[in-house]
Amino acid sequence: MTFLTHVAVGSAVGLATKNPYLGFAAGVVSHHIIDVIPHSDPGSLGISAKDILKKENRGGLVWAVSDAIVGAGLFIFILLKFNFESAVLWGMIGAVLPDLIDNSPFWSLPLRQFFPFNYYHRFHEKFHFTISAKRYFWLGFLTQIVLICLSLAFVFSA
Repeated sequence: MTFLTHVAVGSAVGLATKNPYLGFAAGVVSHHIIDVIPHSDPGSLGISAKDILKKENRGGLVWAVSDAIVGAGLFIFILLKFNFESAVLWGMIGAVLPDLIDNSPFWSLPLRQFFPFNYYHRFHEKFHFTISAKRYFWLGFLTQIVLICLSLAFVFSA
């Protein structure tokens, strides 16, 4: 899933819990649950965290950076809307933390050499259902659009 999707879902689960500790835990759990849903991301293009910075993968890098910028914008917008509500903040942090730890091209590969990150990487990878078949690529976007819309409808109706 994209950063944007995890931010949207994390804000919804954080808001639903009304508790920062439960919000964080629900955010982490939601991350793994929604990663099971078929989706498209740079991994759909066959680009891994270690390869995304290579020149030939510029399209994947543009996608990842654009997603991070839009996701960060949504993160800030939601925080401002909820006046920095702790449960919402921690829900979003919990939802994005697994990818920040395990999929960053800057530190994930070295981290995976050490316990517990090496085990966490294997655990995290078991949840991904990244669509790699080009003819179904659109479906991976559709699933994320639905998740984002449902999450934001819940968040902004509160």
